[in-house]
Amino acid sequence: KFALSVGQSLLFYGFGSKMQLLNDFVDECLKFDGDVMTIDGFNNNFDMLNLLQWVVKKGSGMEEIDNFSDDHLLRHCGVEDNCRMSFLTVACQGSLALKAANIARYIASRRGNSDGSEDWSPLYIVFHNIDCPVMSTRSYHSALSALICFSKNSIRLVASVDNVNLMTCWDSNVIAQYNWSWEATPTYSRYFAEVSAISALNNDKAYQLAQVNERKSLGAALVLHSLAQRQVDIFKELAILLLAESRDDLPYKTFLKSCQHKMLIDTDPKLREIVGELMDHSMLQMRTDKEGIEVVSIPLSQEKLIDIVKFQR
Repeated sequence: KFALSVGQSLLFYGFGSKMQLLNDFVDECLKFDGDVMTIDGFNNNFDMLNLLQWVVKKGSGMEEIDNFSDDHLLRHCGVEDNCRMSFLTVACQGSLALKAANIARYIASRRGNSDGSEDWSPLYIVFHNIDCPVMSTRSYHSALSALICFSKNSIRLVASVDNVNLMTCWDSNVIAQYNWSWEATPTYSRYFAEVSAISALNNDKAYQLAQVNERKSLGAALVLHSLAQRQVDIFKELAILLLAESRDDLPYKTFLKSCQHKMLIDTDPKLREIVGELMDHSMLQMRTDKEGIEVVSIPLSQEKLIDIVKFQR
């Protein structure tokens, strides 16, 4: 509890299931100190917005998260107009992470007294198996770590992990915001609950499809950061055309004419070379349809195409 009180998050690791260990920690210590939300990482119904909803309700008494616009949160956090943009762009990426940071800052402002004393109880998030598939998306870790970091210790995190090697895949900003205190706790207990949950998760086709789309989107964002500006502009142009036409593919000649009109490329061979490079990165697909017409497409949902259009280095 001391580590939690000084702003560190607890991460329990070691051989064996740690579910009972964390539950005992909640029953014997945490629930007497503040409100606790326990999350089973293998529950495919987990939604980060539900967690934010709980934080808002417990931390402020407001029932609906939609009542908290960014401007509303920032005003109550004491962030002046000329400082808002720098606050909104701080080490968090994506609208979910920004909302989490704003909510955390808001909760922290309500729970602190002007004289520095503390008459509030913290909110505890206990996360079983934070290395689980449902947390494999970068947006969820960005949001959760921002929630912890910007709360000024009003919101505290206790988690367990089995595959410690997955931590190397986390962004450095995310790791810094979590501020982990690693606790070796080998229990050698069997994974009865976890195995049962994994079986149910693997049978959820909709969940698997969502995970595939998320990985594709993350891969596209990483590749865009590594491409030359002209390649990025051409890829964004195709995304704009697909959204404007509300279709899954587009005739290659239409794509070529649009790129030439906007002076992104001058000749067909040069565009084909760039298309080939994008295809090598699995960011773009090109085929011949039933009528013998060459068409190009981007294997992402319309929501992700909008993110591509908004992409900035």
